[in-house]
Amino acid sequence: MTGVAILATVNGEGVSMRQVSLNEDREVRRAMALASLRESWRRAEAAGYSNASDEEINAEIDRIRRMPEDEPEID
Repeated sequence: MTGVAILATVNGEGVSMRQVSLNEDREVRRAMALASLRESWRRAEAAGYSNASDEEINAEIDRIRRMPEDEPEID
């Protein structure tokens, strides 16, 4: 896949924007999703809802990544 995306980042000085490849954009989105998922798991664990380890979280992320993007997840 070729093309470009605009990556906007927010810091203490405002918003910074730059052009990135779609691959880099995808990797940034994956990293953000992973951080969000880990934070959700930590909050759930703190509330007593989960004892999932980082390894279990990573295994679930890997399972989802192996699914074709155009197929919905079916449990």
